[in-house]
Amino acid sequence: FPSKYDLIGTRHFEVLATNTTLLLCEFSPVYEQLGIIHNHTALIFSTIDQAISLARHYTKNAHDALRIVHNAHRLVVDRHTWQHRINTILSLAKNNTSIPTTSLNT
Repeated sequence: FPSKYDLIGTRHFEVLATNTTLLLCEFSPVYEQLGIIHNHTALIFSTIDQAISLARHYTKNAHDALRIVHNAHRLVVDRHTWQHRINTILSLAKNNTSIPTTSLNT
C-alpha cells in the first residue's frame, strides 16, 4: 500500500520486474500516475470481495494473467529502473531544480 504521503516503495516495482508475478494491490490514485493500471499492469481492488474475485478469475485464466505480468515487466524496464531514477536526479541537480512529482513518470 502507498504510505500516507502517497509514496510507493521499491517492492512494487521489484514484483513487477520479476516478469513472473501478478501484482494485486489496493486502489490508490498514485498508481495510475506511475503506469500501474488495473487489468493492464496490475490488479487493483477497492474491497476485499473484489480482491478475492480478481484472484479467483486470474487463477483460472492464466493467459490473461501472463499478459498483465508481461505488460508490468515492460513498464518497469521502460520507466522505473534505478537508472531512470539516477538520470532524473542528475538532470534535476544539473538544472538546480526541485524534484516534481511528475518526474517519476519518465
